[in-house]
Amino acid sequence: MTNKIYTVKEIKNIATPVFKEHGIEKVIIFDSYAQERASRNSTIDFAFTEANGMKVDSGKVESELMIKFGKVIRFVWLDDKGLIADVEYAEDGSEDILRNIKENGIIIYV
Repeated sequence: MTNKIYTVKEIKNIATPVFKEHGIEKVIIFDSYAQERASRNSTIDFAFTEANGMKVDSGKVESELMIKFGKVIRFVWLDDKGLIADVEYAEDGSEDILRNIKENGIIIYV
């Protein structure tokens, strides 16, 4: 794992090919990186929506992003209404995650 702290622009540039390849429609980065308070040990937190209801292999997306960034990747899948469809981690409640995404999230891919 790397200790690098990425900029939002770097994250967008590095991750965009993965989003395109897997049919991901929209990506929002949230939590520490979106709030510009990431540390060397911060995870990169993404919220995704799938294009045209296409099912995405979340394990493969996570693996590819972990390899590209050398960091732990955490993400939530959002449905077409912006509600959580699947949570890959659960230390925060769904309402807290949604609030974080809505208040602090930055769209990095559409």
